[in-house]
Amino acid sequence: MTARIDALVNPNMLIWARKKCGLDLVGASKRISVKPEKLEVWEKGETYPTIHQAMKMAEVYRRPLSLFYLDEPPRDFSVSMTDFRRLPEIALGVLSPGFIWEKRQSEIRREIMIELTENNEDGIFPYLNSISLRDNHEDVSNRIRELANINWDAQRKWSDYNDAFNAWKLAFEQLNVLVFQSSHTGITFTSNEARGFSISEKRFPVIVVNSGDAYGARIFTLLHEFTHLLLNIGGICDCEEYSKYQTPEQNVEIFCNRVAGAALVPASLITSHNIVRQHGRYTDWDDEEIWNLSIEFSVSEEVIVRRLLILGLTSQEFYECKRQDYIERWNKFKEKRRTTPQAGFAPYHRLILRKNGKPYTRQVFSAYYDKRLTLSDVADYLGVKIKHLRDMEHEAFVGAGF
Repeated sequence: MTARIDALVNPNMLIWARKKCGLDLVGASKRISVKPEKLEVWEKGETYPTIHQAMKMAEVYRRPLSLFYLDEPPRDFSVSMTDFRRLPEIALGVLSPGFIWEKRQSEIRREIMIELTENNEDGIFPYLNSISLRDNHEDVSNRIRELANINWDAQRKWSDYNDAFNAWKLAFEQLNVLVFQSSHTGITFTSNEARGFSISEKRFPVIVVNSGDAYGARIFTLLHEFTHLLLNIGGICDCEEYSKYQTPEQNVEIFCNRVAGAALVPASLITSHNIVRQHGRYTDWDDEEIWNLSIEFSVSEEVIVRRLLILGLTSQEFYECKRQDYIERWNKFKEKRRTTPQAGFAPYHRLILRKNGKPYTRQVFSAYYDKRLTLSDVADYLGVKIKHLRDMEHEAFVGAGF
């Protein structure tokens, strides 16, 4: 019979690791496959887990096993983040393990990006604090289009939402913003918790977009979070609409929403569009009109109706009615997708590249070419097995953008 080998871990580190990933005793013990009482006595230092159990804890907490043997926690470079969410089902300040994991991973990628960038001037984002909440949101939206170098001729050439998202994403990446998408598989966060978040830092600021959303929603989130960066107020967002603000956080969200909508659908372009000019003064709009405008501007139908409302071309009642229709339609689509076998999934290496973003992925490979990283390091930094690296390398430097 094999003798039991205890892992003589530091119980304080067990508590720290569990809490940092957002798990309580019950949730953690369920994932580790032990009773809460057993996990509790480990954390009190009354008994020790086996080596196998400690390895399982390290896997669940997403930490190296060696961390449990430290005398004190490592340096925490986590960035404080304002919670702008106001969804009724979300308790303010409460974050799921999936969200905490995505936030931590985005911070780690940013730290690695800085570490691998030899010139301290690389990655500077000079536009923090370049706008304020007192600015006119239409003027700010024009400024964003200028920074992104996106005009109407370019916008009209986009074939679908995917093209539009990639174009905006590439434009912001060229301004030294790291744009990540949440994981498609495994532990992550849902759009019910957050549509995205941003980290406003002078070097390589970060935008994370929820990959569980449709591309039309991702585009809006991307513009919304970029506005947060210009304000130098990074945070967690649900991108909900508010008719009027009651808190400073809601005031920021209303502003970012309006800027995002105006950047995507400039007032001068939509008011002069043939569909709008021929519509007349009626406040109700046909679905076909809304759909054609959404295709023309490469935005969701809700963004179109919201812009019509802000520009005084429809009523609040019509907007609320259509918005509810779009929410119900999206919920039905998600339910159908959940219960119907999916075909045509993107290859695994492409999903990981979407999560990491091309600038970060290219920087990691470049460090390998310069012999500063081993192939094993590259796999660790990108979060894949070595067998996927060749496909990722080709996609990062040669493949189409996304």
